[in-house]
Amino acid sequence: MMLRERTYEEKMQERQQAYDAELRKQERRMAEQQQAWEVQQQALQRQATAPVPSAGGGYAERLANRNAGVQSNLGRKAPKARKPQFSDEDFSPPPANRITHCNGGYCYDNQGGSYHSIGNGYMAGPGGARCTQSGGQMDCR
Repeated sequence: MMLRERTYEEKMQERQQAYDAELRKQERRMAEQQQAWEVQQQALQRQATAPVPSAGGGYAERLANRNAGVQSNLGRKAPKARKPQFSDEDFSPPPANRITHCNGGYCYDNQGGSYHSIGNGYMAGPGGARCTQSGGQMDCR
């Protein structure tokens, strides 16, 4: 089957139909965009004019919140800090250790400490301190 060649008028008519169809398509899209834009603008307008929800229970709550930040100077003041009271007993030196017995160059006290004689009446105490014996007690410094 052979197709005949279209005439100039037929070609122009076909082009005109395609052009008209393209115009209708563009007009439809423009109308859709316009409608979407109007819906968006209405939503923004409603949002802008909507009343702001209250933060609380009205005037009484706002007043209570405002007053909560204000401190009265008429109230009772906090007590001043005081120095701790120490008795003389708190600073008294610990009782001297009593020597219970001596054996050769070593002496032993009632607390289990041992003292090594280093000469001239001096002894080395349990912590290496230099001690002197007066009476039956050891005085270490």
